[in-house]
Amino acid sequence: MTHLPAERACVISTHLDDAVLSCGASIAAWDHPLVLTVFTDAPPVDRTDGWNYATTGEPFAPRSQSVRRDEDAAALALLDAEPAWLGLHEAEYRPDGQNIGELAAAIGAFLDDRDVTDVVAPLGLRHPDHHAVADACRLLIADGSPRRWLVALDLPYARTFPELVRPRLDALRADGFELVEVEPVSVAGTPKAAAVSAYASQIEAVRGEHPDLDAALLDDERMWRIVGPGGAARRPPASTIT
Repeated sequence: MTHLPAERACVISTHLDDAVLSCGASIAAWDHPLVLTVFTDAPPVDRTDGWNYATTGEPFAPRSQSVRRDEDAAALALLDAEPAWLGLHEAEYRPDGQNIGELAAAIGAFLDDRDVTDVVAPLGLRHPDHHAVADACRLLIADGSPRRWLVALDLPYARTFPELVRPRLDALRADGFELVEVEPVSVAGTPKAAAVSAYASQIEAVRGEHPDLDAALLDDERMWRIVGPGGAARRPPASTIT
């Protein structure tokens, strides 16, 4: 797995399952990486609507997130990865939206504290939380982050909504970044499927929104090295996506 020769790698996950869905095989191949999930907590309210109640059956919002954190820890143990949870509230608990600058500062502080050298961020497809995390990471890179950065294709969103991929890549290019695709990672023979299954409260609901989920979990994992303003990325021996 030559495209992330990290001393300390961190995969940034929007929700408690996104990193494993998007790049579980890659996580399993790296040396005990961190997986930082951003939206992992909730305000102390009862909710009998929304995604988390529908999937966990827990009306008390913090308890529903606790169920999901337990699943995340179990899934990442199967990949020999270390979970970390930023503790922010996801969109259904955040009526006023997300301040991207504040989110970037919170992610950046975590990366500094843990001496992270290489970071995988989501490309940011469809969901407002995915957009927010991707945009916060893009702000960190543009502000001169000293780390090596990659962006990972969000699965299963990329299979369900393939038309969303190129506009997000083009937006990065419009900001002055060059994107160099690294060698795709095959999921064959990896524990990715077992790790995904550990998210027991989520899997059927995700399949309901993404009928091709099982096929998406067999897709090669795709990432792009970011080369451009900010960042310490060096051009790898791979072709630039056009």
